Amino acid sequence: MQGKQEVNGWQITRSGIGDYGTDYATRAIIAYAGLGANLPQDAIYPATAVDDKNTQLTSDRPYVLHFPADGIPPVKGFWSLTMYNDRGFFVDNPINRYAVRGEALTKNPDGSVDIHIQRENPGPAKESNWLSAPASGPFNVLLRTYWPDQAVIDGTWNARPSPPPADPPTRRSPDRTHESGWCAPAGSVSASRKERQHMDFGVLLGEAYQSFVQQLHAHLAEHGHVILGASYGYVLRALAESPCTAS
Repeated sequence: MQGKQEVNGWQITRSGIGDYGTDYATRAIIAYAGLGANLPQDAIYPATAVDDKNTQLTSDRPYVLHFPADGIPPVKGFWSLTMYNDRGFFVDNPINRYAVRGEALTKNPDGSVDIHIQRENPGPAKESNWLSAPASGPFNVLLRTYWPDQAVIDGTWNARPSPPPADPPTRRSPDRTHESGWCAPAGSVSASRKERQHMDFGVLLGEAYQSFVQQLHAHLAEHGHVILGASYGYVLRALAESPCTAS
């Protein structure tokens, strides 16, 4: 698809969506997979399923996604990180948390942010930054950036993997402070939880069209808000730029 690229293991589309011109093939793909899409100026969604070694993320290991103080996703709206299992379902967990949102995370003393991605609770001191992994198997995460700064749009800012830290974790070197990174400590954890049966429509790409339509209708009948989330970035930017809301 036009505009889609892989950077440091993250799949990112920075152009060619939301306004297609005569690119009918991309328009058809987007319509088939997710009904519609934001302009990159409204939202960009880096996604990954691999760590710093280009190895599939798995529940058998705990991970830390580190954002240095000057490498936190630069947005005018907000950013978040969402967990999905290998089937594209949200992951059931004891604190009913399916995503973590940037401004709600606890920062380290140096202003950096660590997101702890694992099955077991990392403890009271880190629980605010805990994104629970599935009980077993592979998973992937989606980074949502709403109303992203130009650095996200033009690729000046990227999420980037980092090598596993020592024990205890060490901070990243100054020459890489503008990029975020994975840290995958050695060790394993165990737990047993039922998968949350809540479908994310993004994973329907590649399935039969009839199946997609049936599930879409079922979700609409139950929730009635499938496409509202796709409008966050547009709404935030439109409100801020509207003369009616200017102070």
